[in-house]
Amino acid sequence: MAEVYNAASLLFTQGIRERNNDQDGSALTGGGRASAWDSQNRLVTCAYSSNTSSYVYGADGIRRRSSVNGMTTFPNFPKFPRPLSGARSQKTQDEEPGT
Repeated sequence: MAEVYNAASLLFTQGIRERNNDQDGSALTGGGRASAWDSQNRLVTCAYSSNTSSYVYGADGIRRRSSVNGMTTFPNFPKFPRPLSGARSQKTQDEEPGT
């Protein structure tokens, strides 16, 4: 299967299938897929055949929710211990004034 690349070295055609990319180089169409990206260049939706996937990200950029054909999943994140309200972090003797 012949592959042709454009001036930006992005895959333009693969065999008889044409591919289109946005200005950031993210694939918009090609290989039977249509994708949309947000302003942070993160995948927001992807449609392929009769399947549609969508993604939601938190302010920190981490994917928080995925939906495929209406079935939503939430990734499992490790749970880190948080200090109790009002708790002080432990400091070394050099960091504590007067000790």
